[in-house]
Amino acid sequence: SICLVERQGVMMKVGIDNVLISRMKDLNPAFPKTYLSKKEYEVYQKFVSQDRKDDYLASRFAAKEAFVKASGKKDIKYSRVEILDDTTGRPHLYVDGVEVGQVSLTHDFIASAIVLLDD
Repeated sequence: SICLVERQGVMMKVGIDNVLISRMKDLNPAFPKTYLSKKEYEVYQKFVSQDRKDDYLASRFAAKEAFVKASGKKDIKYSRVEILDDTTGRPHLYVDGVEVGQVSLTHDFIASAIVLLDD
Protein backbone atom coordinates (compact mmCIF):
# COMPACT_ATOMS: atom_id res chain seq x y z
CA SER A 1 0.00 0.00 0.00
CA ILE A 2 1.08 3.57 -0.64
CA CYS A 3 1.22 6.10 2.18
CA LEU A 4 0.85 9.75 1.21
CA VAL A 5 2.13 12.61 3.35
CA GLU A 6 2.15 16.32 2.69
CA ARG A 7 5.39 18.24 3.07
CA GLN A 8 5.43 21.97 2.43
CA GLY A 9 2.35 21.70 0.24
CA VAL A 10 3.77 18.82 -1.81
CA MET A 11 2.32 15.32 -1.56
CA MET A 12 4.95 12.66 -0.96
CA LYS A 13 4.70 8.88 -1.24
CA VAL A 14 6.37 7.00 1.62
CA GLY A 15 7.69 3.45 1.79
CA ILE A 16 9.38 1.76 4.75
CA ASP A 17 10.97 -1.67 5.08
CA ASN A 18 13.09 -3.65 7.54
CA VAL A 19 15.31 -6.68 6.87
CA LEU A 20 16.99 -8.90 9.41
CA ILE A 21 20.65 -8.78 8.38
CA SER A 22 21.29 -12.37 9.46
CA ARG A 23 18.91 -13.53 6.68
CA MET A 24 21.54 -12.52 4.12
CA LYS A 25 23.76 -15.44 5.21
CA ASP A 26 21.14 -17.96 4.02
CA LEU A 27 20.83 -16.60 0.47
CA ASN A 28 22.13 -18.31 -2.62
CA PRO A 29 25.65 -16.96 -3.31
CA ALA A 30 24.48 -15.89 -6.80
CA PHE A 31 21.73 -13.68 -5.37
CA PRO A 32 23.74 -10.44 -4.98
CA LYS A 33 24.85 -10.42 -8.62
CA THR A 34 21.30 -10.83 -9.92
CA TYR A 35 19.61 -8.56 -7.37
CA LEU A 36 22.01 -5.62 -7.22
CA SER A 37 22.63 -3.23 -10.09
CA LYS A 38 26.01 -3.44 -11.79
CA LYS A 39 27.28 -0.40 -9.86
CA GLU A 40 25.93 -1.70 -6.55
CA TYR A 41 27.53 -5.09 -7.16
CA GLU A 42 30.90 -3.42 -7.82
CA VAL A 43 30.65 -1.69 -4.42
CA TYR A 44 29.51 -4.94 -2.76
CA GLN A 45 32.51 -6.85 -4.18
CA LYS A 46 34.97 -4.35 -2.68
CA PHE A 47 33.98 -5.22 0.91
CA VAL A 48 36.40 -7.69 2.47
CA SER A 49 34.25 -8.60 5.47
CA GLN A 50 31.23 -10.86 4.93
CA ASP A 51 29.47 -8.96 7.73
CA ARG A 52 29.92 -5.69 5.82
CA LYS A 53 28.65 -7.35 2.63
CA ASP A 54 25.58 -8.58 4.54
CA ASP A 55 24.93 -5.07 5.94
CA TYR A 56 25.19 -3.59 2.45
CA LEU A 57 22.99 -6.20 0.82
CA ALA A 58 20.33 -6.04 3.54
CA SER A 59 20.15 -2.25 3.44
CA ARG A 60 19.77 -2.28 -0.37
CA PHE A 61 17.11 -5.00 -0.08
CA ALA A 62 15.17 -2.88 2.45
CA ALA A 63 15.51 0.25 0.30
CA LYS A 64 14.31 -1.47 -2.87
CA GLU A 65 11.33 -2.94 -1.00
CA ALA A 66 10.58 0.52 0.44
CA PHE A 67 10.74 1.96 -3.10
CA VAL A 68 8.23 -0.62 -4.34
CA LYS A 69 5.91 0.22 -1.44
CA ALA A 70 6.16 3.96 -2.12
CA SER A 71 5.88 3.74 -5.91
CA GLY A 72 3.45 0.86 -6.25
CA LYS A 73 5.72 -0.62 -8.97
CA LYS A 74 5.47 -4.23 -7.82
CA ASP A 75 6.75 -5.70 -11.09
CA ILE A 76 9.95 -3.66 -11.40
CA LYS A 77 13.17 -5.60 -11.79
CA TYR A 78 15.12 -4.81 -8.64
CA SER A 79 18.44 -4.44 -10.44
CA ARG A 80 16.92 -1.34 -12.14
CA VAL A 81 16.59 0.32 -8.71
CA GLU A 82 19.93 1.59 -7.37
CA ILE A 83 20.96 3.02 -4.05
CA LEU A 84 24.37 4.61 -4.46
CA ASP A 85 26.28 6.73 -1.94
CA ASP A 86 27.76 10.09 -2.83
CA THR A 87 31.26 11.10 -1.72
CA THR A 88 29.94 12.08 1.74
CA GLY A 89 28.27 8.68 2.24
CA ARG A 90 24.72 9.97 1.69
CA PRO A 91 22.61 7.41 -0.21
CA HIS A 92 20.74 8.41 -3.35
CA LEU A 93 17.88 6.52 -5.01
CA TYR A 94 17.94 5.93 -8.78
CA VAL A 95 15.78 4.05 -11.24
CA ASP A 96 17.39 3.42 -14.62
CA GLY A 97 20.11 5.94 -13.73
CA VAL A 98 17.71 8.79 -12.90
CA GLU A 99 17.44 10.06 -9.32
CA VAL A 100 13.79 9.57 -8.33
CA GLY A 101 13.47 10.36 -4.64
CA GLN A 102 15.04 10.34 -1.23
CA VAL A 103 16.23 7.37 0.80
CA SER A 104 17.57 6.93 4.31
CA LEU A 105 19.26 3.73 5.47
CA THR A 106 20.40 2.29 8.77
CA HIS A 107 21.76 -1.13 9.71
CA ASP A 108 22.51 -2.63 13.11
CA PHE A 109 21.16 -6.21 13.36
CA ILE A 110 18.20 -4.97 11.29
CA ALA A 111 18.55 -2.98 8.08
CA SER A 112 15.87 -0.32 7.74
CA ALA A 113 15.04 2.03 4.89
CA ILE A 114 12.59 4.81 4.28
CA VAL A 115 11.88 6.15 0.80
CA LEU A 116 10.18 9.44 -0.08
CA LEU A 117 8.91 10.04 -3.61
CA ASP A 118 7.20 13.13 -4.99
CA ASP A 119 3.61 12.37 -5.88
